[in-house]
Amino acid sequence: MLRPKKMSKVLIVGGKDELEKTINTLYNLKIIHIIDYQGAEEGFEMGNPSKKSSLFSEYVLSLRGLKDVLNLSDKSLDNELSDFEFSKDFKSRLEKLENDVMIRHKKIEDLEILLSDIEKIDNVEELGKLGLSEDVKNIMVDLIRSKQNLLKERKDLEEELKSINEEYRNFILTAEDFLTREIEKAETPLRLATTENTFLIEGWIPEEKEEHAQEVLHKESEGKVHIVHLDEAEDDTPTFVEMPKPIKPFEVLVDMFSTPHYNEISPTLLISFTFPLFYGIMLGDLGYGLALLGLVTYLRRTQKTPGWQSLLNIMAYASYFTMACGVVYGEFFGLELFHLLGIGEIGGMHMPLAHRLDNIVQLLVICIGIGVVHISLGYIVGFVNVYTNKGLKRAIFEKLSWMGILYSMVGLFIYPELRYPLFGAMIFFIVLMYLGEGMMGLVEIFSLISNLISYTRLLAIGLSSVGIAMAINEIVFNLMIPKGALFSAFGVVLLIFSHTLNLALGIIASFLHSIRLQYVEFFTKFYKGGGIKFTPLGVRK
Repeated sequence: MLRPKKMSKVLIVGGKDELEKTINTLYNLKIIHIIDYQGAEEGFEMGNPSKKSSLFSEYVLSLRGLKDVLNLSDKSLDNELSDFEFSKDFKSRLEKLENDVMIRHKKIEDLEILLSDIEKIDNVEELGKLGLSEDVKNIMVDLIRSKQNLLKERKDLEEELKSINEEYRNFILTAEDFLTREIEKAETPLRLATTENTFLIEGWIPEEKEEHAQEVLHKESEGKVHIVHLDEAEDDTPTFVEMPKPIKPFEVLVDMFSTPHYNEISPTLLISFTFPLFYGIMLGDLGYGLALLGLVTYLRRTQKTPGWQSLLNIMAYASYFTMACGVVYGEFFGLELFHLLGIGEIGGMHMPLAHRLDNIVQLLVICIGIGVVHISLGYIVGFVNVYTNKGLKRAIFEKLSWMGILYSMVGLFIYPELRYPLFGAMIFFIVLMYLGEGMMGLVEIFSLISNLISYTRLLAIGLSSVGIAMAINEIVFNLMIPKGALFSAFGVVLLIFSHTLNLALGIIASFLHSIRLQYVEFFTKFYKGGGIKFTPLGVRK
């Protein structure tokens, strides 16, 4: 989960008559990241796409045109369309469907133009001023008076298109998905090196799956296709980090910054905890957490794309931490939760555990402490990366030295009476750091201080949110209680609107500042990125 899978560089070799079968096998295995052939080797040339590619592309254009006209969106497909159905009647079925849809769509467009022109004539009498002949005038008058009929005709056509949408939706979406995959297979030879009689596929396969790939290809080709293992190391090795399903959505946040390099630890697992934790500390209200979870639950049903689903899963985790921190702070839409419930203590502990307005200094110290732990974790991961790639000496100079400087700084604030030995330790670690990073490292010492101070935003963002929530409650309750029913109704509307606005601001601010703490304060301590994402043949981009 932390380190990328070990990859093997391979060369797949076989006769051209086995190429199509080999591509189909690799496509189904979803196992090889192909290195595109650049046409630089003498005696080799790029392969030619299958004859089906051009025809399938025409079909896909037609299907996408139908999707636009019928306002179809992608959904989960049930693979209704099989190869047999496609080969027998697909073309005639598509042509008939396209003809039926386009005829109705054209009629609707013509009716809309006609209705738009009719709308411009406010008064029938105005036609007389145009100098039209009596016959033309009568036709225009009849046309204007037929507006209701035209509207009905347009509505009927729209209903017919809606009916076509419901009947053929699955056919259109499934066919487009099927053909898009077939086009990708048909165009794969353009990425390969070929001779008159053979083909070569160069690429990367996860080391643990190389033997399985060899067995399957050998069986499918009856021994006519072989995998040759290449021992050479490459800087362009693709990165494949296998994450469990609950953690996988956070890959989006890492990829937004940069794909992990093949030789470094992926931060996905780490930020799957720290991102929602920081988010919850900032928003930190049980009511807002419940509202955020409700919004996420609703959007999950309406936004089905993979990107949206990943983001919404991340926000679901953030809502759980927000609710947990809301209980710690004792806040519910800016109200004092435990005061409302009449609870003073639980299990001998005074409630709330930490009141954000009454315990500002203590919470500020905790936020700085969180920053120290977070930055230290970054240096520890960085130490492992440098040790793995450059050795222990470089790891000490480049990462351990920074941890020493960090803890020396913190020690000077906590134990000022030990300032002389701590200052001496800081000088020692600065020298080590200078040996590893030179003058640029000396300049960046000041950025370490700003990094620590940056974690005070965990409290500052939360204070602004709870301050606004409390002000909203105060204003609304003063408006509602003494003023009567009318003002009470207005107060309820104002309360809902104001808290919705404050929640929206809190959602955005907490997201931006939490991600900033990951990218700027955390990632810069160990993460370089710049890797190539493992994209095997058969996995849709």
